[in-house]
Amino acid sequence: VCFLSVMFYSFSAMPSCSAQIASERVALGGIQVGATIDYVKSIYGEPSRIESAYVGMLDETITTHHYGETLSIAYDEQRRVHGIRSTGNNGFATPDGVSVGMDVSVLQKVYGKSDDVVPSKTTRYYAMKGVPYIGIRFDFNAGKITQIWVAAFE
Repeated sequence: VCFLSVMFYSFSAMPSCSAQIASERVALGGIQVGATIDYVKSIYGEPSRIESAYVGMLDETITTHHYGETLSIAYDEQRRVHGIRSTGNNGFATPDGVSVGMDVSVLQKVYGKSDDVVPSKTTRYYAMKGVPYIGIRFDFNAGKITQIWVAAFE
């Protein structure tokens, strides 16, 4: 299953007044939303697995490149990054050094307070300043970050 189809469902009610951070801080492993597929491949090489799925909400096909079991990068039909998801301690971090496995308390220290209005009590969301539908979502369990998503949450 394409990870973005699940992500779009999860974020359909994302608040527009989320805590905002500068655009250069909204990245994962040096990749930002909008980067080209060629740029990503020049850094990380060929993916281990590729899958595509039509996402009705976007009315387009999203192609997801998997790098091992803990990193997925999704591209839109223009071959630009639509989202990056890390689910393991794989070396991928935000520009501020936040990665999967870290204590969730680091989020407030690094990014400040997130919105109280989030999809669940195990999620924090920080929007890109000026572009509230692009941002970073952190999921956590038992006080540890379990997943990081950088995406256009439309």
